[in-house]
Amino acid sequence: MIKAALLGATAAFAATAAHAQVADTWTITGAVAVSATNDTGGTVSLGTAGNGGSIDSATIVDGIHNSISAAAVGASASSSFTVNDLSVGAGAATFNVVLGGGVSATAVNNDAVTNNTGFAATNNGPTIGGAGTGIDNGNSISVAAVGASASVSSNVTAAGGATPTVTYNETGAVTVNAGGGAGSDGGNAGAVSLILAGGFNAPNIIEGNGNSISAAAVGASASFGLSSTVIDSTVTGTYTAGDIAVTSTNSGAVSVSADGAGGQVSLDSAQIQAGSGNSISLAAVGASSSASYSETYYSVAATAAVPSAQTNVVTLNSVTATAYNTGAVSNSTDMTASNNNPTIALGSNNSISVAGVGASASFSGTSSDYTAGFTPAAASTNGLTVTANVTATAYNAAAVTVNSAITNPTISAGTSNSISAAAVGASASQSFSNFVK
Repeated sequence: MIKAALLGATAAFAATAAHAQVADTWTITGAVAVSATNDTGGTVSLGTAGNGGSIDSATIVDGIHNSISAAAVGASASSSFTVNDLSVGAGAATFNVVLGGGVSATAVNNDAVTNNTGFAATNNGPTIGGAGTGIDNGNSISVAAVGASASVSSNVTAAGGATPTVTYNETGAVTVNAGGGAGSDGGNAGAVSLILAGGFNAPNIIEGNGNSISAAAVGASASFGLSSTVIDSTVTGTYTAGDIAVTSTNSGAVSVSADGAGGQVSLDSAQIQAGSGNSISLAAVGASSSASYSETYYSVAATAAVPSAQTNVVTLNSVTATAYNTGAVSNSTDMTASNNNPTIALGSNNSISVAGVGASASFSGTSSDYTAGFTPAAASTNGLTVTANVTATAYNAAAVTVNSAITNPTISAGTSNSISAAAVGASASQSFSNFVK
């Protein structure tokens, strides 16, 4: 993981485990409350204004869940539970977290946030893959400017034949709020600018699944997420949470440009050569609220042992996702190529996109199987249950502008691939999806 980041204010509660043959339990009987407020009257800035900066020749050749990033963030608050079990057959492990008094994460930003870092391809553009192994999954290369970010999450990764049992039991309410708090004008009230003076040149995903190369400016982001990533292993997971409320509020201007004044960024020679679920994107978003559960299965060994039955059971009481945006959103990105057109050569569910979104609220459940058809030794039991209501509300009251053109976009082969440019005022969604490669 390689990161360059400048944060105005950050707060976090994290429980992390990365070993096997253990029985670990973390218990907090009372409430967990994390909050971060950035309100100095100054600017959170990464890179040099006017001159900019660049991530040149950023490359992830091989591997899983690697990242290279450069981000400017006004305020960030998070509560997380993370398991990385890479036991390589060393025996079963048990990981438990018990949160009995509710969890809240609140982030407030009132100052300007600017990221002057781009993808200037002096030598090569940002690239994922190239080793020829096909073991290039879930990697990311990104630049971002974010006003306020709040999150509550549980993330489990098992690899190398690991067989962990994981329990996440949150009996109280979960409140995630990129907005509110003493002295706030909203989740994000500062102008958020991503300035890509050097362009967004030659992003290239050569192979693999679930990889991303992205650039984004986001006013306020609030999220609740449960995820399980299984690589030639077996996970038994039980996840329980009470009422979940996820709210984001943005009133600051959010922009992506080449100069901070609407100059166009060149998204040139974007390519996805193979694989599934990969994406190259450049987005400006006012307010985003999401609640999600995802399970992802990979197989990286040519003769991997057949996993036992996977069991992931998720029970939530109610889910409410709400996003409010009153700040202007603009994305000046041109896909008119000076060298090569945006191209998807092969694969499925891949995308190249430019977007501007005022407000987005969503609840989703996703299962993705990239193991090329392995059959578990016994039937798997995976399920998500919400015992009460699911509500998603998005409200936008500001201009959303996408100044973009696409020249000769090309999809050569594959299934359900897309190349797009979109301007969206407000979007609310609930979805369940299943993908099997």
